[in-house]
This record gives sequence, structure tokens and C-alpha cells, in this order.
Amino acid sequence: MDELLKQVDIVELISEKVELKRVGSQYRGLCPFHKERTPSFYVSPDLGVYHCFGCGASGNAITFVMETEGLSFRDAVEYLARRFNIPFEWEKKREKKSKDLYEIMDMAHNFFVERLKSHTPAINYLHDRGVEDEFILRFQIGFAPSDGDTLTRHLIQRGVGVDKLIQLGLTRRTDDGQFVDFFRGRIMFPVFSHDGRFVLGFSGRVLDAGEPKYLNSPDSPIFKKGEILFGFNLARRSVVRKRSAILVEGQMDVIAMHQMGYENAVASLGTAVTPGALRRLRRIADTIYILYDSDSAGLKAAHRAMNVAVSLGFTVYIVLLEKGSDPADYMRKGKHIDKIEENSYNITAFYRMFYERVRTVEARGRVLRSFMETVNLIPDPVMRQLYINEFADSIGLSAELLETYSTRPPSFESRTRREDRIMDETYVLWAIYRSGEHMDRLREIDERVFRSKVSIELFRMMLDGTLEKVVKEDERLAAMSMLLESRRNTFERAIEDALHDWLVRSYGLRYAHLSEEEKEKYLALIYELKRRKK
Repeated sequence: MDELLKQVDIVELISEKVELKRVGSQYRGLCPFHKERTPSFYVSPDLGVYHCFGCGASGNAITFVMETEGLSFRDAVEYLARRFNIPFEWEKKREKKSKDLYEIMDMAHNFFVERLKSHTPAINYLHDRGVEDEFILRFQIGFAPSDGDTLTRHLIQRGVGVDKLIQLGLTRRTDDGQFVDFFRGRIMFPVFSHDGRFVLGFSGRVLDAGEPKYLNSPDSPIFKKGEILFGFNLARRSVVRKRSAILVEGQMDVIAMHQMGYENAVASLGTAVTPGALRRLRRIADTIYILYDSDSAGLKAAHRAMNVAVSLGFTVYIVLLEKGSDPADYMRKGKHIDKIEENSYNITAFYRMFYERVRTVEARGRVLRSFMETVNLIPDPVMRQLYINEFADSIGLSAELLETYSTRPPSFESRTRREDRIMDETYVLWAIYRSGEHMDRLREIDERVFRSKVSIELFRMMLDGTLEKVVKEDERLAAMSMLLESRRNTFERAIEDALHDWLVRSYGLRYAHLSEEEKEKYLALIYELKRRKK
């Protein structure tokens, strides 16, 4: 891996997405990971790393591709090898096994695409739904014949073993021992890998009346339904550019959104979106718009998707269309969905809408509890409190009273995992004080990294040695100190994470005033800190 990174020109790679200007031995530009007016994103060709002093993004060529293209580590390495024409091979036996499976799926996909060309009813169905020929080609849609074993016989004749067809979910064995196609009489939507190189599975929509309406490939060695988003391969670049994605319910909805110009639209496979499906999206997007059917079932599904997205740190908006409509309906009628941002509801507006719709005390209480269930999933404690304050103010309650509806009050341990690492720096400073360790590292911290006056005062007393005297004179502080001593094991990870973040931010604050030689040293230190944390 190190040899591959040495051969990659990181400046050339990043220049494809960021306009870089040379500054001494480094390059500088506007950060691609957050909005900024003054460039704080630096690239060091000598070290082969980048770092943003605005948002803290840092890494090498592989992590840059992972973050900007939404690829896995393995896919990012292969992307770089192809991009810079660098010979690179994974472990051959494992690679050949996967390659064989990908080739079989590709053969099946080509079979379905060819069958669609000659099946007029399937083409007419797509046209009747408003799908244009350009998007039939763009999404590489196919058709599975109604005959029982057409695909199975086709692939067996080309040397594919039936065991692999069953393994990939292309063939199934009946109770009487016959082998038949898994998909029959269906419009076939291929599900591509996130980089678009491989077909991993299929989602088939029944052409005539029948159930289930949609049928997905079963999980296989190369296909995990809960970890894949349909259309991600086509939406990826738009998502990176906008830092946002539109989540819709089905394949036809994705096609409809792309056809209307919303190329950052994706859909989960199945009835409910999972954390696994959204985690890859989270690498390249900060905001997600959930655009489901506006009927009762759609709103419930949107609520579930919102909770999953919120728990992963997305800023979430719910988009409501005309009641009972979805994007596929708009496409079929030749209509366009306008101003998604203006027709969207954030968390508080979404719940306030339901709160105002119901009239009984009991029903409103259920809305309040549901709101607190959602808001307690937000990882950032500051944003969590802001949403609570906004919602409470909008319905005329105090935030303190609303928080009594919390169904999951944060435990002390959960505070150490989340709040102490993100916000409550005073607890971590107390933990460092009680541990009697880390003082040398603490002296490297710039006090400007702290967010509160209390933390700065505590930090100064720790450095000048006056804190011990203050603790002895204040029983409340002494009690807190002993409590933290009893929780010492819990705090160890919090201390390491906090010191890491404070050091990185301290180096960032000092960076602008350093010489070019010192800057190179600090960039190396920051990258090493980031690497160790990972």
C-alpha cells in the first residue's frame, strides 16, 4: 500500500476537485469538505497528505478518494491504481473467486438488457410510466422473461455451474428438484456497486398483476441488500458536489428524480432504510432530504428513515408532496417537482405539523415523546439542545418541561462516549487532573481551543498548579473530583480523544504564523495524530 501511495501524485488527484495554488512547498485551496471563503485546505506533496484547518479533514490519497467518491477502502485503492496506471493486485485466490461471481452477474445483466430490447410490452410499460429512453439506457434496465428457466439454461450453456447461480440468487431449486429462474416476467433494475463497476444484484418489478410487486436478489457473497443504495453509482458525484442527497422509496422514484434533474437521488433496497445503507452516504453528504409518499404509510416510513439518518449525524429534512403522490407519479404525469428545499420540514417543523394536527392531550403527548425519541438520537449535544429549544418555543412549552418526556435519558457512560468528547471539555479536564497524567501533553494545548470560560479558567489553574488549593477549599469540587476518580476507566478513552482533538486544533491555530519549514513539520504532526486515532 505504501508503494502505491508513493506513486500517486496527490496534488494532481486533488486538483481534479480543488483549485490549488502553490504556497512554499505546499498547495492551498478551498476545502471540498465544507463551505469556506478563505482557503484553509493544505496539501503536502512531499508527505502525500492533506489537512483542512477549518473543519479538520485530514488524510492521504486513499482517504481523499474514499471521502469524495464514497468508495470503500478496497475500491479507493483500485480506483487510484487505475487512475495512475499503477500495477496492483490483491490476494489472487480471493480476487479470482469474486471476479468469477462478478462476471456471472454481468452475463445475467447483459441477458436481461437484450431481452428488454425485443419485449415490446415491457418497453411500453416503462414509457407509460414516463421513463424516457435515455434513462432506460442510463440505468441499464432489462427484462426477465416469463419462461421458467430461460436465464438458467442460457448461463449453464456458457459454462456456469448451477451452484453458483443459486449462490447469486439467479436460480432457485423447486421442491421437485427442478432449477428455475429466480426472476420471471419482471422489469429488471440492476443494482451496481457504489463505483459503478460491478452488478451486485437485481431488483425486479412485476410487469403484470402479481405479488410481490418488487423482488430483490437474496444476499450473496457480493450482495448485501441492507448495505446498498440503488442509484448511488449515478448519484455519487452530484452528492459530493452538493454535500446532500435525496432519499426516495423505490427504483422508479430514483429514475423520476434523475429525469427531473435531481441527480443526487438514491433509494434503499427493501421496505426500510438501514444504518448500513446510509453510512457510506454519510462520508460524502451532510444533509439528507427524505422524499417518500405523503400517505400514512409513507409518513411512517419517512419517520423511521429520519431516525436512522439523525443517529448518523445527518441534518435531516422531510419533503412532502401532494397527498398520495410520489416522484414516480409526477414522472408518469409529466409533472416536475419544484423547490425541494422550500417544501421541506426540519425535525422541529415536522413534529410541530403533527402536534398541531391532533387535538387531544394524549395524542399530543405521544407526539412529544416521539420527538424526544428522535432528538435523543442526535450525536451532537449542542444540536440536540437547539432542536429541543426550538420545538419547545414553537409550541409554548419550556425546554426543561419538554425534556421530561425523554424516553432515553443519557447515562453517565453515554455522556463520556459522546458529550465529553464533543462538548463537555470541563469533565475531561477534571479527569486529566484526577489521573495525575498527561500534563506534558496538556502544556502543548493552546487555550483558544476551549469553548467556555470555565474550561479556560480550569485549564490555567491546572497549568499554574493552583487547582489543588481551590479543590480543598470547595467541597462541591472535591466531591466531583472523587466521582471522576471512581470513573477513571471510563474516562481513559475520552481523555485520549479529547487530547487528540485539542492538539490538532492547537496546531491549526498556530499554523498561520509559522515558517514554511515549521508548517511542514506541523502538517506531519497533525497527520500522524489523525493516523494514530484511526
